[in-house]
Amino acid sequence: MKECDFVDTAFLDAHFNLFDEWEINTILMIKQVDESFLEKYFCSLDPKKISRYQKFSESFFMHHFNQLDADLILKRGLNEWCAKENRSKQLDVFLRLKGVKL
Repeated sequence: MKECDFVDTAFLDAHFNLFDEWEINTILMIKQVDESFLEKYFCSLDPKKISRYQKFSESFFMHHFNQLDADLILKRGLNEWCAKENRSKQLDVFLRLKGVKL
């Protein structure tokens, strides 16, 4: 599935109801999906899988901070802004206000 070009966000969105939970979780581990897909199906997706295997914006992270695993994202996540030197000042302030220390 990792090499299947036709399995993209549009395909997953069109066929979401056909997948079992374990299949969606596996897909999240091997395929990047659009942030709009993550937003649309957030309640049906595993927050740990999103935290560890998906790329998303700082604003998505801040919006879903209470549902996502901040430590997992900042230590092992795929986002460029996980590295402190790549974070915006807004995210730095947000993390300090939330008491996140890394």
